Amino acid sequence: MAAAFPPGERVELVARAVLLRAGLARFHEERRANWDRLTGDRRPAVDDPDAVTLNTQPGARTQNADDLRTLGDALRLMDRVIDLLESPAEDIAVVAFGLEQLQSRVIELEEYADLKEPVGLLRELIESRDV
Repeated sequence: MAAAFPPGERVELVARAVLLRAGLARFHEERRANWDRLTGDRRPAVDDPDAVTLNTQPGARTQNADDLRTLGDALRLMDRVIDLLESPAEDIAVVAFGLEQLQSRVIELEEYADLKEPVGLLRELIESRDV
């Protein structure tokens, strides 16, 4: 299976994984900033539409916490994926498939909860090859 992923393709997969991780990290930072606004002590000004919306939507804190968990899981998994891709001895066909699934979901992302399925698939694929 190593012939299916020559060094050039491995480098491309690592680059795609790093870029995907950077995008997920940006999403995580946005959710973290949102969480800080939701749980902060400051009183929002009436003309701060984001703060007014966040504080009047029921379940905003719960949704934001779930988004943070999902994104945190995705970031930890991407770190593992990058490690596997950089290891020349590893068979990466399974990882490449899972990475492609996650990347396509991020491109079409509407809600962070949409990441749960491809993150779970990628985790299962990695764990099954570790057995």
